[in-house]
Amino acid sequence: MNTSRRLVPLLVLACATTAPVLAAAAPYQWTKALSKHLQGSSSGSDSGSSALGQLGAGGLSLPSIGSSNAGSAAGVLEYCVKNNYLQGDAATSVKDKLLQKAGMSSSSDQYKSGSQGLLSGADGKSFDLSNLKGKLADKACSYVLKNAQSLL
Repeated sequence: MNTSRRLVPLLVLACATTAPVLAAAAPYQWTKALSKHLQGSSSGSDSGSSALGQLGAGGLSLPSIGSSNAGSAAGVLEYCVKNNYLQGDAATSVKDKLLQKAGMSSSSDQYKSGSQGLLSGADGKSFDLSNLKGKLADKACSYVLKNAQSLL
């Protein structure tokens, strides 16, 4: 009985110190598992588009893109081109027009973080595309391109 009273505070302390680490790792594990599933899938683009729909509709969603985060979206387009998730000409053209319309340059903080894969949304949410690979990254980059085009 005396031993169990001593263990309870230790268990509480262990849970309190590991819970934030586990919570922070969860999105990465989820995207890693989903990416692995999509790469192993034989159904092609259908599974990719449904996965993107799940991303947009569910718990781990891509942030909204609006004029307030145009620099971030432009930077992400640069990231996507650099990592071969989008073809250069179309995405580069949209990126340049978006920066011009927003009155920003490639030296802005929004653009710099975006060019490293971090999409900061107009809704205050952010998403790190650098954790994505394969078809899932392609779909996420296509999402950014499509929504960036709608701002022009």
